[in-house]
Amino acid sequence: GVENTNGIGEINNYEIYPSAVDIATHFQYHFGNNDSKIYLLAGPALRLPLNLKEENTTVFKTQTGFAAEAGVGFNYNIKQLAICPEIRYSYGLNNINANPRYQDLSFNNASIVLVIKKNRYT
Repeated sequence: GVENTNGIGEINNYEIYPSAVDIATHFQYHFGNNDSKIYLLAGPALRLPLNLKEENTTVFKTQTGFAAEAGVGFNYNIKQLAICPEIRYSYGLNNINANPRYQDLSFNNASIVLVIKKNRYT
């Protein structure tokens, strides 16, 4: 969340994405031809808040976020599975809040992701 201190010493908290679903499409460029490959990834991402309607009218809602993502990953093939740890950075492209105190608030984050998928090369 965001913490703000006003002129009289009050601290206000503003929760951003208490729960959300991320949808991302990445393009990958792989280096190497063996069972272990390093790859670069980049592409767009969409972050959808799960609760768009707030029950309390004093709480400001979080908007849907659009982002550009980039990262690096390592693909390791084990029989019929591919284990892929990744490090990603997500750069928010739009204002995600409706709170008038924050004129422009975008969501930027770094994450460590573990992708497990069926190996398409077996």
